Amino acid sequence: MLREHAELAMKLCRRIVEQAEDANWLGVGGDQMFARISHAMQASLALKRKLEIDAAAERRRAAREEAEAAKERAAQAAMEAKERAAEADAREAAAKQANDGRVWQVRTRVKEVIDTLPPAVTRTISTLRLEQRLKLRLADLDVTREIAGRPVAEVVAQICREIGIPTPDEIPLAETPEEAAEARVDRRTRQLANATAMLAQVKDLQRERLAQRPGADGVPPPESRHDPP
Repeated sequence: MLREHAELAMKLCRRIVEQAEDANWLGVGGDQMFARISHAMQASLALKRKLEIDAAAERRRAAREEAEAAKERAAQAAMEAKERAAEADAREAAAKQANDGRVWQVRTRVKEVIDTLPPAVTRTISTLRLEQRLKLRLADLDVTREIAGRPVAEVVAQICREIGIPTPDEIPLAETPEEAAEARVDRRTRQLANATAMLAQVKDLQRERLAQRPGADGVPPPESRHDPP
């Protein structure tokens, strides 16, 4: 609208000038009319320029506000992502702790089963060998697939079958804690006796090898005084 107003003022000014040139006379009040139209045209152009400057300033202000808002949104998104990551890490740590606790329960229950095995089972395989099997099996345990969401008794029964021993429901356990403790002591005593016998056999074998080895003069070396009689 301001542009049209300026164009109309420009046409009027040109018309006044053309009439003055044709009549060789500006007419009564012609100069004032020309001055007023010129002033109106200049005011319209100045107002148009001012509006353009204001609009440009408003666009710059809106752009700054949008940039600041985008920066705040990005910071908020980063903070929320960090909080979500922290929550995920906390859930993962809690799940790992819970799974570690369940693995410890399984290990304890299976070792209790091993300690309460009847002699008919422990005569064929030692308790130490069974504990080694349990250690290897737990090292290869897939916690997510085999532990999480399953009852401990079910996992214990599975591992007992895998290491070659009866499950807790398949063996007669001791009726009282005292009997269970006595059974464990008896098994540990037998294990210690077997280990002592194996050590004595190793020492006897070493003595035989030393006795068969000739000395510097062809005479077997004397028996060591440190060897047991």
